[in-house]
Amino acid sequence: MKKFGFTLAEILITLTIIGIIAAIVMPALFSNVERATLEKQTAKFYNRLVTAFSTYKTDKESPTITNTEFNADNFVRDYFNAERCDSFADCFPAAYSFVNNNQPRNNFAEEYSSYNVYRLKDGTVFLIVGYNEDESVPIDIFFDVNGIKGPNKVGRDFWSVKIFYDGSIDEGGAFPRLKKGSQTDLDEMKNSLNERYQNCLNGNNPYGGCFGHFMRNGFKFDY
Repeated sequence: MKKFGFTLAEILITLTIIGIIAAIVMPALFSNVERATLEKQTAKFYNRLVTAFSTYKTDKESPTITNTEFNADNFVRDYFNAERCDSFADCFPAAYSFVNNNQPRNNFAEEYSSYNVYRLKDGTVFLIVGYNEDESVPIDIFFDVNGIKGPNKVGRDFWSVKIFYDGSIDEGGAFPRLKKGSQTDLDEMKNSLNERYQNCLNGNNPYGGCFGHFMRNGFKFDY
C-alpha cells in the first residue's frame, strides 16, 4: 500500500505563501483596528466635553459660559477624573505630522509646554487654553486620544476644538459665534469647513482643521 504525504519542499512552499499573504493582510488589519480605536476614543472624549460643559452651565445657573468666572484648572478638577501630568513631555509628543505629510513639524511643545496638561484613565491627554469674558476669544482645547503613543498626526489622534460662549463645541472656523446673536451664511460656513479641512490634510493648519469634517462624518475617517 502506498503512503501519501507532503515533502519538505511542499511544506516550505506552503509556509512561504502563508507568510506572504500574512505580510500583505496584517498591516491593513492592524491599520483598520487602529483607525476604529481612534474614532471611538475621539467620539468618547467629545461626548465627555459636551457633558462637562452642559453640567457646568447648569451648576452655574447660566445659559452661557460667559460671566461664570471660568477657570480651566477648577473646571478639570470638578468635571473630570483626571490627573495632572508631571511634565508636558510625559503626555504630549514635541511635534505632530499631518495626514498627507509624515514629517513632524508643527512644534506643538514650543508653544504650549507652559500649560497644565491632564491625563484621563483611558490615556487621553488634553490642555485648555484661553478665555475672555467679553466673548472675543473662545476656549481652545487640544487633545490626543492616546498621548505620546503614535501615530501622532493632526486629524488622527490629535485634535483641536473650540468651546464657544454658549458651550457649543465645534471647529474653530465652522461657526463664528464669538458674539451673541452673530450669524453666518450656510454657504460661508461650508466653505470655511472645507477650507480648514483641506488645510488640515495638507499641513497648512498646524494644530487642527479636521475635526469639523470628522465630527460631521459621524466620527468616522474617510480620509
